[in-house]
Amino acid sequence: ACHRTDGAGYKRAFPSLKGNPVVQTEDATSLIHIVLTGSTTPAVKDAVSNLTMPSFGWRLDDQQVADVVNFIRTSWGNNAPAVSASDVAKVRKETAAHDEKALGNADISKLPGAGQ
Repeated sequence: ACHRTDGAGYKRAFPSLKGNPVVQTEDATSLIHIVLTGSTTPAVKDAVSNLTMPSFGWRLDDQQVADVVNFIRTSWGNNAPAVSASDVAKVRKETAAHDEKALGNADISKLPGAGQ
């Protein structure tokens, strides 16, 4: 819905998942973190309102998050390596050190792999 069925997103609203470097990087930590904790895009001149992706860490188990991440990483021409439930568990544990319920919003500019 938000990122569209073709993964192209909506300009200045929801980022494209198709060809997105965060999606395609070898290290899926950033994408896993975003699925677990959500994210908020900052308001800028051309997009004056913040848009929020909800967190899913509170409702999805590690295997379900891995399934979502793998779907994103292998759809719409993306071809990134698969992640496992244990990969998600590691990120969830690291996230829980900062947020007990793995809820909240990810500052995606500070996540590993965000600058790739």
